[in-house]
Amino acid sequence: MSLEILDEGRASVPDGAGRDAAEPRPDGTSGSRRDLRREEQPPDTITEPERTAVKPPRWASKGSRTRRGYTIHAYIGANGHGKSLAMMHDTKLSMDRGRPILSTVKILDPRSGEPYAGYIPLRTWDQLLDFRDGDVLFDEVLGIAASESGRSLPKAVQLLLNQLRRRDILLRWTAPAWSRANIVLREVTQAVTVCRGYLPKYENRGDDSRQWGMNRLFRWNTYDAMEFATWSDNKEAQLKGKQNAWLWRPGCWAEQSYDTFDSVDNVDSGEGYCFRCGGERPKKKLDPCTCSTDPVDLAAVPDSTLAAL
Repeated sequence: MSLEILDEGRASVPDGAGRDAAEPRPDGTSGSRRDLRREEQPPDTITEPERTAVKPPRWASKGSRTRRGYTIHAYIGANGHGKSLAMMHDTKLSMDRGRPILSTVKILDPRSGEPYAGYIPLRTWDQLLDFRDGDVLFDEVLGIAASESGRSLPKAVQLLLNQLRRRDILLRWTAPAWSRANIVLREVTQAVTVCRGYLPKYENRGDDSRQWGMNRLFRWNTYDAMEFATWSDNKEAQLKGKQNAWLWRPGCWAEQSYDTFDSVDNVDSGEGYCFRCGGERPKKKLDPCTCSTDPVDLAAVPDSTLAAL
């Protein structure tokens, strides 16, 4: 039996167990007691709520619901400890709803293995400034919004990060450590999930070349970002977590929604540090403002213009 999300020390009950266990039908086939009771009801006796009820996904655990409640969420942990896995796990509901996903990591449809229909590769800040009504995934934030000196975010992006609610954007990002992300991104983040992996299994591609073990069991501890501002291993032991969850990776949905060995995209602003040669590029020069000094009706100004201010 494969483990699914474990919340508060409980594993989900497998199909065919408990009160819905299979039992024989009058025609010789088998089915659950729930199925038999439903089949004994004439169609006209089924109430309207029963007709329209939608069963939630089995992996929509309490931990997942808690994490999705924080619309700007960070996932931190060492390499191979499941931070991208946790991020993808919490993006599942958005994929079910067909929301577009602007991401630095390629999103796959687990059913076909092909790229998810709503996946949009994120490579420039202009894409983010024009995006709305979808999810944004910053995998490996060092290539996007690092905390290094001289790597500040464009002002238009800083403004947008403080107004994601207006565009109905859910933002999730991963990093090896909380302090490695740009301070503007950390200030707007609402929750932090610390990811740790256990029980590594050493796999290879047939040539014994892979030396990194693939962790199979993961623990995800979620904390309020305001309490996490100055994080350390010692301080974490004193924090009260919002939710703790366990995940058994082999065969789970989330690991099939992305390629853990695939490279991630860097977001290029066209100025500052060059990801290709490591050189420094001059800042873009803006044209002088030609607007009059008369009062402006902000309601008449397009959203794209406001975002660039």
